[in-house]
Amino acid sequence: YEVGWTLVKSQMLRAIDGSYALAPLGDGDRTEVTYRLTVDVKIPMLGMIKRKAEKVIIDRALAGLKKRVESVPKA
Repeated sequence: YEVGWTLVKSQMLRAIDGSYALAPLGDGDRTEVTYRLTVDVKIPMLGMIKRKAEKVIIDRALAGLKKRVESVPKA
């Protein structure tokens, strides 16, 4: 299974496209998640600072995913 999204409108971002691809592992009690995220900050800044801002956005998204996954009770 795969779900993806793309940014529609933002004042600070030019683009943010992402997806989660889910694949069962082993006997089906585990799932492999492949996360893809592309971020392009709209605000003009030096390359190093821009990459740092993009990294913060990606890190927060991954932290949110981890929190959500860990909050779901196991069957």
